[in-house]
Amino acid sequence: MKRSGSTVQYQVVAELIERNGLGQRIGFADQESVAAVLQEAQAAKGFAVMKTHEPFIEFDQPIQLGNVRAFYTFRDLRAVALSNMQKWQMPFADVIARNGLLDNVVSSSLKFLSFPGVCVSRYEDIVSSLAGEIGKWGHALGLPMTIQRAEELAAEFSLDAQRARIDKIRTLKPGDYDRRSLLHHGHIVDGSVDSWKTKLERWQIREIENRFGEWLLSRGYELTIDNLHT
Repeated sequence: MKRSGSTVQYQVVAELIERNGLGQRIGFADQESVAAVLQEAQAAKGFAVMKTHEPFIEFDQPIQLGNVRAFYTFRDLRAVALSNMQKWQMPFADVIARNGLLDNVVSSSLKFLSFPGVCVSRYEDIVSSLAGEIGKWGHALGLPMTIQRAEELAAEFSLDAQRARIDKIRTLKPGDYDRRSLLHHGHIVDGSVDSWKTKLERWQIREIENRFGEWLLSRGYELTIDNLHT
C-alpha cells in the first residue's frame, strides 16, 4: 500500500536475499515499467526482489506457478490519505473520490492479500517494532534470524538511518529516486502513526470512515468517537 512502509520492507528483504547469496534486487515496477522489470527478473539468478504498489495482471502467472513470495504492507487509511496529501499536494477530493486514491489502495489490498502465503505487516507494527517485523520477513524467506541480527537490521534501517540516506542523495534531480534504496527527496514526511487525528479536518475523517469504516474495523483500527455514536 502506498505510504505504508513498503520501501523499508523492500530494502530489508532485498538485503536478506543479497547478503545470503540468494538473488538480487530489481527495483520498482509501475504501469510503464512492469513488463521490463519482469523481463529483468526472469533473467536473474535466484530471487529477483521488486517493489510495486499495483497487483498487475502480469503477476498472475508467476503467482499461479508458485514462483513468487509476496510481502505486503498496509496502514490506517486516514494516515494514508494524509501522507499522500502532504507528500504529493493531493486534493482531498482526489483521495475520497470514486476510483480515487483510497478506492484504488483498498481494491489493490484485497488482491494482494489473496496471494498465497503473503507475509503481511501493518505500518504501525513496523514503526513500533521493526526488529519483530524483520524477524517475520526472514522467517517467510526461510532464513534463520536471531533477535540480535533482527535488531541490527532494524537499527540499520531505522527512520533516522533512512533520513541520513536521503540526505546523501540530494544530488538527485527533483522527481528522481535512488535506484538501490528507492528513496527520494521528501520520502519521509513525518513517519508518525496518528498525526491524521490532528492534521485532517473532522469532516475529512468522517468521510473516510463513512466510506471505509468496515475496512478499518476489520483490520483493527478504531473509528472516531463521533462516528461511533452517529
